[in-house]
Amino acid sequence: MKYFEALTEDDGAIVIDDNFQNLEVLAKIPLANIVCTKTNIGVTHYAFYKLPTINYVNATPVIYGLSLNGLNDVKPFSFDLRNPASGSGLAVYFYDTSCGGNATKYVESVERADIVAKASVYLFGYKQRSASEHLAGLEIYNADGDVTYSSAAPYAYILGCGSDEQETITFKDTTIACNLGTDAYTDIKESHKAGTKGIESVMRPGYVVSSNSVTINKLRINVVYVDDVEDDMVEREYFSAYYSYGWLILTFKS
Repeated sequence: MKYFEALTEDDGAIVIDDNFQNLEVLAKIPLANIVCTKTNIGVTHYAFYKLPTINYVNATPVIYGLSLNGLNDVKPFSFDLRNPASGSGLAVYFYDTSCGGNATKYVESVERADIVAKASVYLFGYKQRSASEHLAGLEIYNADGDVTYSSAAPYAYILGCGSDEQETITFKDTTIACNLGTDAYTDIKESHKAGTKGIESVMRPGYVVSSNSVTINKLRINVVYVDDVEDDMVEREYFSAYYSYGWLILTFKS
């Protein structure tokens, strides 16, 4: 059953029915008041910003992003939104990309007070809505009386989505960068007598923000082991790989 159908000039159609879903803003978390946590694991040093826990009602978050507006005066950066190195919940990790988009460099997560002073984390997802109290705006209901579309909802509007190629996106108003995934592989040979030889490599989006646009590069971050391990000395060999690199630039219309 179709509840709303708008025909376009090129014989296309916009249909809103039981299958209609659109991401909307579920929460905005300013980073300015979040204290940076620093921790050491072996010889590796991590810095991250732990986000507060949010209890959702009738909503399902599916994607997280970092606001870019106002970051034109900060140096290039990369970031992750994931579970902290120890513990649960969601944390923001920043990585320095001063080596440039095509360079190879081992980068640990770093403190970025210049970014967190201005940026916020946005959480997008699907929300079950009730009818507007004052019945203002446009609302579309399904056969069960549930709200399928509401003009009051801050729905996401995609400005660009990409993968390996460098791209520059022009933006206005609130603009959010979302990491869709990373490429990673490990190829290591290990000997108790001669140490470890090989590489651990992660590729994630790097961002350069100007006054009205953002340029996205694929940043390669490597950990290289250079001990003298020959094939006949190998006691253990590790190889793994997964490829899911991507990014999404969006804004939202309320």
